[in-house]
Amino acid sequence: MLYGSNLVRLRSAAPVLAPALVTNRRFLGWSLATLTTSIGFLGVLVFLPTYLQAADLSPAAAGVTMLLLTGPVLLMPMAAVALVNKGAPARLLIVIALLLVVAGNLWLVTLSARDTVVTVAAPLVLIGVGMGGSFGLTDGQAMALVDADDVGMAAGFLNTLRGAAEALVIAAYSASLTGLLSARRDDAARAAEVGAGRLSGTEHIVELDAFTWSWRLTQLGVGLCCPVLSAAVIVLIHGRGPVSRRTSHPAQGR
Repeated sequence: MLYGSNLVRLRSAAPVLAPALVTNRRFLGWSLATLTTSIGFLGVLVFLPTYLQAADLSPAAAGVTMLLLTGPVLLMPMAAVALVNKGAPARLLIVIALLLVVAGNLWLVTLSARDTVVTVAAPLVLIGVGMGGSFGLTDGQAMALVDADDVGMAAGFLNTLRGAAEALVIAAYSASLTGLLSARRDDAARAAEVGAGRLSGTEHIVELDAFTWSWRLTQLGVGLCCPVLSAAVIVLIHGRGPVSRRTSHPAQGR
């Protein structure tokens, strides 16, 4: 069925996803860049607030701490575009953004229930800056590599990729945390409760220790995945491939 579907796309005048699009190395590289930063950002965004509150931070304090992650995402896209407009190479900027995301995720492996805010502050800023910087670069650079007639298709591909990454990262992160907690506590039902931040009063210290352990291992997995994907991005966007086919956007970089 898949082979037959591909034949239909090759012969169709208006395919849902043109084969030429997914064989464009640089387009795939920029698409993979947005996937990589999403992987490095979403698990922390969704699950760290629960851990912070389990580590005895108030909901308000946890929310303010998370601004270290989300604040740069609001500011950095404009900064990245401004740098590109001033002549900074977009490919260099995305490499820096990916390195920041990788460094932040690996740094979070040191997460501790003691001095939690101090421990997570710098990694959150690094991930937020990297994610925000990529927002200002990836879509524009990818769109610049496709024909004008394929812009809608390319945008749909990027949005689908980003949405799929969000769903998969959240599901995988949750499964990893719960699975590791189950292995540590030997009680799947209780592991789910701990993963949701509902620690018992009598075993609070033991359960928080198990939660920290599972968080570190899960974060290590993410931290090791991101550099592998980042290396693939660098190879794709710096390799030989078609140059920009649309020159009407001065902010696309080089």
